[in-house]
Amino acid sequence: MNVEAVAGFSSEQHSETFNSPFDIEMLYEYLQVCRSRPGRELEMLLMLAVLEDAIRCYIKYFGVNTRSGRRHFEETREWFFSSDDDWLFSFENVCGLFGLDPGYIRRGLLQYRQKDLRVVALPQRPLTQHIANSDLRLAS
Repeated sequence: MNVEAVAGFSSEQHSETFNSPFDIEMLYEYLQVCRSRPGRELEMLLMLAVLEDAIRCYIKYFGVNTRSGRRHFEETREWFFSSDDDWLFSFENVCGLFGLDPGYIRRGLLQYRQKDLRVVALPQRPLTQHIANSDLRLAS
C-alpha cells in the first residue's frame, strides 16, 4: 500500500510537516486529513481511533496519582514505546500505515513528560460517528 496515497501527502510535504518540533495539534490535523480521505476502510478508521485515544490517554493520565490512572498511563506508555510490530494494531504498524515516524511521536511524548508542556486536548470523536458517516455496504 502506498503510504503517500493513504495520507494524501507527498514525500516533500510529509518531511516538511514532521521535521519541525513536536506539535500535537499539527499531528491531530494530519490525522484528520488521513481520516477524511475518501474510501477509508473501517480497519483504517479504527487504527486512527486507537492512535488518537492513546494520545489522549497519555496526556490525560500523565502525572495522575490514582492507581487506575497510573495503570492507564503505563499501559499507554508501553504501547507507544514498544518496538513490537507483530501485532496489527501495534504503534509501529499504525504509524507505518499512515506514514508517521514513530520516533517523532515518541520524542514529542517524552518532551511532553519532561517539560510538562501544556497542549490542547484532542476533541473526543466517537468511532461510531465516523462509522455512521462512512459509506458502509453491509453484505446481505
